[in-house]
Amino acid sequence: MSNATGQLQADWEQYSFFQVPKNWARAIETSPTILALLAIWIGLVSAYDIYLTIKYADSLAYLEQNPVARGILNLDSIQGMGVEHLARFIGLKCGGTVLAIGSLFMISHWKHHLANLAASGVALVQLCVLAFLSFAN
Repeated sequence: MSNATGQLQADWEQYSFFQVPKNWARAIETSPTILALLAIWIGLVSAYDIYLTIKYADSLAYLEQNPVARGILNLDSIQGMGVEHLARFIGLKCGGTVLAIGSLFMISHWKHHLANLAASGVALVQLCVLAFLSFAN
C-alpha cells in the first residue's frame, strides 16, 4: 500500500460517515450566523403577523384566537374599532418580539449553543404561526 493510499484510508477513518453529521451539528450549534438567520426569521414572521393585524383591524375582535391577545384587545373595547385603537396591542406584539430576540442574543453571550437551540425552538413555533396565519380558515 502506498503512502497516499494509507493517508486516504486514515482520512476516511477519521471522517467516517457518522462523523460528518456530528461535525456539521457542532458547527451549526455554535455558529453566530445561524443565530442571526433564526432571529431574522423570527422578526419576519412577527412583521407578517403585525401586517395581518393591521389589515384585518376591523374584524380582529372575531378573528383573534389567542386568549391572551383577546384579553389585551378587550382592554381597548374592540367592538368595531379601527387600526387607530390597536396601538397598545401592536406595541406589545413588537415589544415581545424585541424582547425575545434580544434575550436570545443575551443568552448567546453566556452559552452560544443554548441560544441557537432556543432560537431554533422559537423559529419552529414561528413556522407553525406562519402556517396557521396562511392556511387557517
